[in-house]
Amino acid sequence: MDDIKDVKPPVDMPVHIGWLLFFAAAICIIAALWCYFYRRRLKPSIKPSVSVPARPAWDIALERLQDLFHKQYPRQGMFKLFYSGLSGIV
Repeated sequence: MDDIKDVKPPVDMPVHIGWLLFFAAAICIIAALWCYFYRRRLKPSIKPSVSVPARPAWDIALERLQDLFHKQYPRQGMFKLFYSGLSGIV
């Protein structure tokens, strides 16, 4: 195998440091932009909301109970309707 020789030796590629720095900087910028937009997308935007104070639950239940008693279902013999409404309120 010593009698076989290459026609030409392998050619060394010249290293251009400028291109390497350019590609390294481009990759860093793309990675930084990706991280910025990814984190921005994950962060929920906090918007001040105007909320009307909710009425207490006992106040709503008391109002519905009074409406149910004013319908006088037991006097009319509609016990099932009365107790169904009562169960729904309580």
